[in-house]
Amino acid sequence: MDVNPTDAQKDAGNYRKGHVRIDGFDITIENPKGSGRSGTDAGGNRWSVTMNNDYGYIRGTEGVDGDHIDVFLSDNPSQGNVYIVDQIDTETGKFDEHKVMYGFASMDEATSAYLSNYSPGWQGLGAISEISKEEFKRWISSSHRKTKPFVEYRSVKVSSVDDSNLDRMQGQTEREGGELPIQTSQEPTGNESDAIRFREVEEKDGSKSLVGLHNISEDKLRKALRLGGLANPSAAVIDISKQTHEGYGEISLVLPSSMIDKHTGRNAGTWSQDAWTPVYPTIERQFGENGGDRASEDIMSVPKEMQNETRKGINAWMDGRSGRQLSYLYLQEQGKAPELVKVEAKYPEKLHREVKSIMGDNSSLYELDNGKQMALLDLYIGEEFSGDQKAYEASIQEKIQRMEEKIKKGIIRSLW
Repeated sequence: MDVNPTDAQKDAGNYRKGHVRIDGFDITIENPKGSGRSGTDAGGNRWSVTMNNDYGYIRGTEGVDGDHIDVFLSDNPSQGNVYIVDQIDTETGKFDEHKVMYGFASMDEATSAYLSNYSPGWQGLGAISEISKEEFKRWISSSHRKTKPFVEYRSVKVSSVDDSNLDRMQGQTEREGGELPIQTSQEPTGNESDAIRFREVEEKDGSKSLVGLHNISEDKLRKALRLGGLANPSAAVIDISKQTHEGYGEISLVLPSSMIDKHTGRNAGTWSQDAWTPVYPTIERQFGENGGDRASEDIMSVPKEMQNETRKGINAWMDGRSGRQLSYLYLQEQGKAPELVKVEAKYPEKLHREVKSIMGDNSSLYELDNGKQMALLDLYIGEEFSGDQKAYEASIQEKIQRMEEKIKKGIIRSLW
């Protein structure tokens, strides 16, 4: 493990790191206890702290920023509970990202440990939620990407956060016309079962009915066995009390839960609908000597507008994923880089934020309840028709008429 990476290596995110496995989670250690962690803040000021806990990220997870979810480990992470910090942006007071405090004995211990790993006077501490390790595993498995404060997933056992931060968050929320989703009581709210979204399906007698199945024909199974087995089989997760899965062969293989749970970091991904899944296991790569410096040089060599894209491409390739985001860097090295054209966004940034806030972790409109669907419709009417409901309804009628005309003419490939 490289405990003192250069700034270039830290920028690229590629240097020799440690790896541990705790309670089924694959965790990469970027900064071990006792090492130094430094950087530059938004104002250009350098900062540096000595780590009092092992710090890294949980593989197979994705936070609000698109990177893995960060984690601080206690000295005995196999014990204790999990405490999730909804870290806030110190400039805006808005939710920034999650910081997981794993294996701590109490709320006070987790809070003290979190603050001890930041510079004195750090103002990024938001709410802290306490949950068991089993609840944490269900939360990790409940959706692919975590995009909102943990207190919005559940509203129990939330610590009293610093009053000044609460005031800032409250003020920001009131200016945006919303409500602050923070409970400052450490007592259950009384509707805990309704607040927890990451519940397992159970029958009335307590038995579980969700099963992962891989459907295959006898011929294909024999072929797979001759090749040494199934490297990365796809699986349909079904409720066997209500569904069957028989369309791909007469044999159904029941998969162990570890191949489906996202918290293991070992599966190919879990989707809410049918998906074209990877055929081969992922490969973890590491740079050799000076590799991180070379990656940083590559990132800095492209135009500023493409640096973040290139950085993500390098990280994706190192994680064994597609390197499509390195296309510009490749073309530049070949002397064929296209000229960048700046196009003004069709919709304002404020509207994008409002849509993301409504969508949350959902990837499809059909996953939203009626209230959120109507909220999105109101945003659409407000943006496209200046809030004129009648103009919107007239537009819908015009589209229906065009569709009916095309149906009469036998043109049915397009609804518009």
